[in-house]
Amino acid sequence: MFFLRTEDGTLHRFADPRSLPKGERYAILSHVWAKGGEQTFQELEALISSGAGLAQASKKVREFCRFAKGEGYRWVWIDSCCIDKTSSAELSEAINAMYAWYADAHVCYAYLADVPDDEDPYMPHSRFRRSRWFTRGWTLQELIAPRSLVFLSRKWTIIGTKAGLADVIEEVTGVDRDVLTLKRALQDVSVARRMSWAADRETTRLEDEAYSLMGIFGVYMPTIYGEGSNAFVRLQEEILRHIPDQSLFVWGLGGFGDSGSLKVKPEDPLLLLRGPRRTQSLFAQRPRDFRRSAQVRTISYQTLKDRLGVPDIALPGYALTSHGVSARLPVAAILNEDPSYDDYSKYLAFLTCEDTDVGLLLALVLQPSPGTNMHQFHVSFPRVIRVDPALLRTTHDETIGQQLRGFLYRLLGWDASSSFQGLLRAQVTHVYINADNKAMRRACDVFERKMRAMYAASSRWQPSPSPFFLPLRVVFPPWVAARLRKSGLSVHCAHVGRELLFDRVRREVQRYAVVLRDGQGGVIRFWLDACPVSGALRVFVACDEPPVEDSAQLQLAQGPEGYEVLDECHRAGMTLSPTEAGVEEQNIDYHTPDCKEAQVHCWEEGGKEFRHADRVFRVSFFPWGSNEGDESQGRMYCWNVEVTSSVAKSRAE
Repeated sequence: MFFLRTEDGTLHRFADPRSLPKGERYAILSHVWAKGGEQTFQELEALISSGAGLAQASKKVREFCRFAKGEGYRWVWIDSCCIDKTSSAELSEAINAMYAWYADAHVCYAYLADVPDDEDPYMPHSRFRRSRWFTRGWTLQELIAPRSLVFLSRKWTIIGTKAGLADVIEEVTGVDRDVLTLKRALQDVSVARRMSWAADRETTRLEDEAYSLMGIFGVYMPTIYGEGSNAFVRLQEEILRHIPDQSLFVWGLGGFGDSGSLKVKPEDPLLLLRGPRRTQSLFAQRPRDFRRSAQVRTISYQTLKDRLGVPDIALPGYALTSHGVSARLPVAAILNEDPSYDDYSKYLAFLTCEDTDVGLLLALVLQPSPGTNMHQFHVSFPRVIRVDPALLRTTHDETIGQQLRGFLYRLLGWDASSSFQGLLRAQVTHVYINADNKAMRRACDVFERKMRAMYAASSRWQPSPSPFFLPLRVVFPPWVAARLRKSGLSVHCAHVGRELLFDRVRREVQRYAVVLRDGQGGVIRFWLDACPVSGALRVFVACDEPPVEDSAQLQLAQGPEGYEVLDECHRAGMTLSPTEAGVEEQNIDYHTPDCKEAQVHCWEEGGKEFRHADRVFRVSFFPWGSNEGDESQGRMYCWNVEVTSSVAKSRAE
């Protein structure tokens, strides 16, 4: 590796950091590359050969050498000009060793070119919190690896240290404060949580999403630029070989931990973690798939054995085969006794993981792969569910069994009137799970569509021909309101827990509102209705306190569950129906010229994010309740509103 000498800017090769002259240590630079590029190894070497020296080096190189020399360092390392990137062997070696190089440095200086000198990092909207440095993929390991990290402003003045600013950095990045202050070993953090730290970070090359994480997990692999997202699959394979942590499989969650404040009740024993509606492989495709997995933690095999009540759980002993990942896992079957759908049974593979909010076990939902033997599976929808182990011992009770049947069948999309055998006791089983076989995924997708088509054709249940189109029913559940209140918001809604029916396109548009207040004058309003032209379910959003002259009449009402609720009529084109608002209907043209962005069926995976003040709201819809009864009323959906801090979101801007 090459080091830069601060006195004259010359490059010197050493075998490794330990080969530096005795008693000398080096400083290392962490920075965001300029959009126009940085001075390269070849350019700096040419300057040295020409005798120009440090005076003709780039401003960043000159200033860092000057600063480091003033701090007493003779040697420095900069990734932009100390790696000969024309040599693929040297580049691969540097990428694999970079985490260790940052860890071995006496000090790491993080240069934040977009942060002024007079910055107060503790201010909620400070430039420090919004620095691009916190959004880049490579800077994650550069934040975690060094024992000593000092932040510098655009004029090379000290802002603070990693240890001193740990609280602020944790809010911005999600990285645990104890990890930043070296009170907790990185290896003690679950794989899923470590992956979540990288979920919103960006890299110039797609492959670097994986390569920049190798040091975080202590694994090594060849770098192959051009392989695209396969690099991240290879990273997960290496993690599987070296780290016995099954949280690697817990990704793709659409609202993990949202129901943590709720108690698990017999009538709702399984709480669904919504995932995308598609057949999935065992491995994720991008780090962003772990965005909502930060609350996953691992438990010991002994704890899992005790909670499941099984006699013994052998170590999994994973193996990557052409049939998928081979493993021994405790598996419980959910069997449908209808002979027409016998192959549609699903299985819960229990993982040594739990949800930190409510302490429930996590299980993968598996389904036998079509055209294979009984030991081959693929990950089904929903991808992961939280399970109370007590269910494995209580499903023989007729009442609980019937309640469990209804929930499971709604969860899995089965006909609720089919016969039900319940959950079998978990047994350790040797399984093969599809890891990343695209052909198998296509076959499974076709199989899923065929099976769902068979149920749709059943006379016992006829769902709406298209999701999120009339006719349909929507419920805004009390637990969603309770979760929002737990986030510090007041919830004003006259229809909590009520079934809202959208059965036909009407001239008088049915519109329902949920109004959230943050206690500081901030207001966000969600309006739900159906497009008068297409009949598509749609959502409009308005933020901030409206001017008094723009507000229509207000009506105070007492809603279900004893909530004090407030319905608001706001802005032309957003007025509530007379039934909901208690006001006279206005003559408004509801035929919005282009409302495609507001239509739920156009949203990715049925959800969309909206930002307001220091929060990000995600509105989503998923199947809910019983779909039995009058088929003219269509499917029922849960109207879900989630709230998260927007600090992490603002980093990417």
